[in-house]
Amino acid sequence: TVAYQGGLCSLGHVVVPTGLRAQVRREPGKHCIVSKMMWRDSLSLVEEEEPHMKVTLGSSDMGLSAHLQASKAGTTRFFTSNTHSSVVLQGFDQLRVEGLLCDVTLVPGDGDEVFPVHRAMMASASDYFKAMFTGGMKEQDLMCIKLHGVNKTGLKKIIDFIYTAKLSLNMDNLQDTLEAASFLQILPVLDFCKVFLISGVSLENCVEVGRIANTYNLTEVDKYVNNFILKNFPALL
Repeated sequence: TVAYQGGLCSLGHVVVPTGLRAQVRREPGKHCIVSKMMWRDSLSLVEEEEPHMKVTLGSSDMGLSAHLQASKAGTTRFFTSNTHSSVVLQGFDQLRVEGLLCDVTLVPGDGDEVFPVHRAMMASASDYFKAMFTGGMKEQDLMCIKLHGVNKTGLKKIIDFIYTAKLSLNMDNLQDTLEAASFLQILPVLDFCKVFLISGVSLENCVEVGRIANTYNLTEVDKYVNNFILKNFPALL
């Protein structure tokens, strides 16, 4: 094992840049393993005998994976960021919070509160909005759209989920969220609602959960509740 720190040095096909510390271990007849510490970040690299190399860089701020493949034409590098999508999502949410670049305003059917959003974001997460904004409907050219099938609580839950990928559920907001998710075709939210209902079934609420499942055609939930009632029928009498 050899430790390096400071200036630029080459370890075969591995280059250790300035400011990094690297430990190199080569096992006889096998491959070379390099571990580097970069402040709070870490980079691990494995160089195999075959001309393939995988690099993974992880930190609290950035994740990066790379696949290097050698060929007669030279080395082609393919990079994938593990955090790019979440960073972009956070950026869009911040734009929404600040009211920047929003190009349409949504209004719930039960009130006048307005929710400025980005058409592209809504269309990317919902077939309902995609059809509305790209299918030649009259709403395509409107700057303010009233959604008569969704109330304020449900609409806010859906918008927050689309921009943050997070959803908080309780029995007070569940049906509003279910109604909005069904109407706007937000399938991940529907799945979360199903999990919430199934995980909370009890002797006290199984009838109510079954009613909700029937109302919103939640087949998996309805099946689970029926099995639950059959197994616990004596206790329900």
